[in-house]
Amino acid sequence: MSSHQFIRLSRRFNNQHGFTIVEFLVAAAISLVMLAVIAQVFMGARTSYMYQTAMARMQESARFATDLISQDVKSAGFQGCGTVGKTANVITDSSLSWWLDTPNPVRGYDLNTGFPADFTNVVTSSDGVVLIRTDSVSERLVTAHDPGASTITVSSGHQFEPGEILFMTDCQNSAFFQMSGPTGAPPPVLTIEHLTTNAAIAPNNCQKDLGGNCGSTTAHTFSPGSLVSRVVSNAYFIAPASGGNGNALWMRMLSRSGTVATTILQEMVPGVQAMKLLYGVNDIGDADSSADRYLRAAEVDSQNQRGQIVSIKLEFLLRSEDGNLASTPQTYVFDDTSVTAADRNLYRVMSTTLNLRNRTT
Repeated sequence: MSSHQFIRLSRRFNNQHGFTIVEFLVAAAISLVMLAVIAQVFMGARTSYMYQTAMARMQESARFATDLISQDVKSAGFQGCGTVGKTANVITDSSLSWWLDTPNPVRGYDLNTGFPADFTNVVTSSDGVVLIRTDSVSERLVTAHDPGASTITVSSGHQFEPGEILFMTDCQNSAFFQMSGPTGAPPPVLTIEHLTTNAAIAPNNCQKDLGGNCGSTTAHTFSPGSLVSRVVSNAYFIAPASGGNGNALWMRMLSRSGTVATTILQEMVPGVQAMKLLYGVNDIGDADSSADRYLRAAEVDSQNQRGQIVSIKLEFLLRSEDGNLASTPQTYVFDDTSVTAADRNLYRVMSTTLNLRNRTT
């Protein structure tokens, strides 16, 4: 390289300059503004997504809770026939257990009535309800009944187990009883026993005759063509969610432990903060069997209206599991009362009216 070329190259490098401090500050400021805008757009999109997701989950929870209870409400009191002349219950001390109180297939509980002891951790500011019915899916046709031997024969193999609570009807007479056997019989099992002598069965049958309640021994032979099925008894109430975030809808259901009839507890729908129930009663007894007025559980009991319940108004308060989704605490109307939330969770009220198919036309 010649000396002249070296001098021209040096001058070219000397004419190049870096950023000034002012230019650097301006570029940094522009970058920060752009970053803030991007962050704001991202946070807005995230908040909107969380809001929409929470609303969808509450909608889904409300629908599931309503569908769950509605199946039992609509079928409450179902006994396989439209009308039954006489119904007996021969299960020992059945009137002392909510899950065997078959004369009252719909029974409400609230703060004024109190709740059964096994409604675990119940939120007493909400309501509860017990719904009892027979299960048509498990139904079997009776081919013979020998009341002396306390043996029922059915037309096809059944899945009933000793200790289960069963129901039998010929559409004139019906009976609730506990299956005592046979035990260990190989499938297909075609017989059902309703003895009183099996000490392993609890609470056991107070008598083997199925024609009357305990203390009213009356023999009755169910004719061929009668139906036998399981008894379903479910209680719904509100208790704290197992995850520790708000409340949930819980169900305690009739089950068995070995050959002992008992109940089991199950969390059904998280996010259900509260439940209120009104019971439609038919006072007039008109042809359409529609509700003439709606009462709370304590009013139904005090006015002896359990047998006149024909519908239930069901109201749920749903609460989002995630907080800080509302810009300010929400105000909602639940149980005819306006309430402002103490947090910034989302709240939604869902209500519906359900008819008891077996008491309406």
